[in-house]
Amino acid sequence: MKSSERGKATKRASFVALVCNSILAALKIVTALFTNSMALLADGVDTATDILTSLITYLASRISESPPDREHPYGHVKIEALASNVVALVMFASGLGIFLNAVGRLVRGEVHHIFGLPAIVIAAISVVGKLGIFTYEYKVGKRERSSVLIADAVNMRNDILISSSVLAGLIFYILFDVSYVDTIMALFISALIVWSAIKIVYETSFELMDGVKKDCDIYERILEAVNRVKGVHNPHKVRARKSGNVFFVDLDVEVDPDISVEEAHMLARKVERSIKRANPAVIDVVVHVEPLGNPEKEAYGISAEDIAEKEGK
Repeated sequence: MKSSERGKATKRASFVALVCNSILAALKIVTALFTNSMALLADGVDTATDILTSLITYLASRISESPPDREHPYGHVKIEALASNVVALVMFASGLGIFLNAVGRLVRGEVHHIFGLPAIVIAAISVVGKLGIFTYEYKVGKRERSSVLIADAVNMRNDILISSSVLAGLIFYILFDVSYVDTIMALFISALIVWSAIKIVYETSFELMDGVKKDCDIYERILEAVNRVKGVHNPHKVRARKSGNVFFVDLDVEVDPDISVEEAHMLARKVERSIKRANPAVIDVVVHVEPLGNPEKEAYGISAEDIAEKEGK
């Protein structure tokens, strides 16, 4: 998908999430105030924070599609990784706040008398609504390889569990007059939220530090693509930089020292085309040509020996 089409898709998904979260937050907070449901009120406040994360996602999607410029020659796509960390920070703060509130309620032994039926209806609507937002955002995020959209979708998935725990607590309250169940469930859900926030930061840190995760086969595919080009030898010092949904690749190759500069240049172009064919996510390749048997010690990048060592060969 072209960058403009990708930008439209991610902006549309984040805008839909923004509108839906605004409606759900208003419904839950207003209903909580009328029904005296502290659990529903907490859920409403948590959803209100989702308005912020959806807004961040929407703005990041707009910025990421901006073309490269003098200050950002690699483009602006990494704003998505930065925005993902902001979303994670909001999730972490929200989860920690819910945890501390739940502990306080258990210690104080607080009991709230709730007008349960309206609260149950809104909690059920919240579960269905959050499930719809999660499914839509996650599907678009995976299709467009948008880290910030996936991060926001994960936040929506956590909210499904939060709203479900609120719903379960309200049902237990009405059927069995057990008021502390939703508080116990809130402790578990808040821990899950905090863990999800940590995982998002862990994932995005690879991109921000120009790293590639162990389960990514980008280097294997690059080396295989280079080895298919006749006349090119010893691909090494390979570096792949992930930026949003695309990769920038740098590498060194060796060629016959007796060929002309023009012939070496043509081989480098063949290497570039071969790599891009092997992995459409690669949008730019810089090939440095060296004479065959070059004895230089290379401090950076990946070589075939590194791949073999990783695989234990």
